[in-house]
Amino acid sequence: MKEIQMLATDPGPGICAWAEDENIMLLHAQIQGPNDSPYVDGLFQLSITVPDKYPFEPPSVRFVTPIYHPNIDSDGRICLDTLKMQPHGSWSPSINLNTLLLTIRVLMGCPNPDDGLVPDITEEYKRDRELWKRKASEHTKLHATTNNIIEKNTLIKTLLGAPESSLKKSGTTGDSDKKIDDSEESDESDGSDESDESDESDEEKYDKDIANDTREGTTKRVNDDKNYDTNTKKIKL
Repeated sequence: MKEIQMLATDPGPGICAWAEDENIMLLHAQIQGPNDSPYVDGLFQLSITVPDKYPFEPPSVRFVTPIYHPNIDSDGRICLDTLKMQPHGSWSPSINLNTLLLTIRVLMGCPNPDDGLVPDITEEYKRDRELWKRKASEHTKLHATTNNIIEKNTLIKTLLGAPESSLKKSGTTGDSDKKIDDSEESDESDGSDESDESDESDEEKYDKDIANDTREGTTKRVNDDKNYDTNTKKIKL
């Protein structure tokens, strides 16, 4: 489809779109929040389903990224004339996907309270514009800002890497295994010579008790870390 090529090579300002693998009927799109709007720092993901009768029928477009907007509901549905067939809407075969995404971007920056889709947000937009801006900006920071996306990815990587790092911090990797082996070898050597065991000093007995306690504590940490790793894998799934 020529429109997809155009979106890939020469998209309009603040928009882009691409096909799902080779399925040109299912597209992914991104819209950068318009300047002078509470969405300016946000990057919003959308899905586009192209009908078989396109361009004689409009595509179905939804926001995947949550957005606090009078004309866009929590399911990502958009109340926009351009997305509706005539006579109730203004869709025309002359409208292409690039133009459609630009129109949606304009709607983001200039909501239409006369055709609101979310009653409470629409009323808030009419009654207290500054409050709406503040909420929309906070919502954008929470769900759509690039920094927040990076922080989430970093957090996921940290969680997935936590077992290894925690093992290193607690000394249960490599060295801990060596400590366990050394402790076992020490026990075996002590048991092989009863005369040495009977002649050992109180100080040596104290050292042996400390070693046994250390081995038990280390083993417990190993088991705890294994359990944590299992939980992490569940989080990953």
